[in-house]
Amino acid sequence: MLDYIDEVYLDEIERKKEEQQELYDLLGLSHGHFVGKINYADVVKLKDYEATDTKLQTVYSDRLYQWNSEKYDKCCKKVWNNTGQLFEERSKHPENIQTFLSLYFEKDCDLVAVLTTTNVSTGFPLSCFFYVEKD
Repeated sequence: MLDYIDEVYLDEIERKKEEQQELYDLLGLSHGHFVGKINYADVVKLKDYEATDTKLQTVYSDRLYQWNSEKYDKCCKKVWNNTGQLFEERSKHPENIQTFLSLYFEKDCDLVAVLTTTNVSTGFPLSCFFYVEKD
């Protein structure tokens, strides 16, 4: 019985590794880009874009706050009526994140994917947004 469980568990690990590699390839990331594991479940893929699409951009949620905390808070209040910095729950409503990015950058943005990870310096959760600025 234990051999069967081990085999099923190993098959599941292998399947997750393949999904993770597909995800890295999709977003144009190398494995060294992020320290630690990024599980497939941690990414919300919204739209298909080629990783080589020069319009595809990324930004980290903590950087948005660092660049302009007042603007960040103002945009958060407008979209979510709070000034929180965690996007795990917010990722369930990506249309709101898209609105937030559009307000912050003062340009129409098309959200492609949201990746939830951790700041390796602080251990604080953060999100990485993959988006395209609309023309």
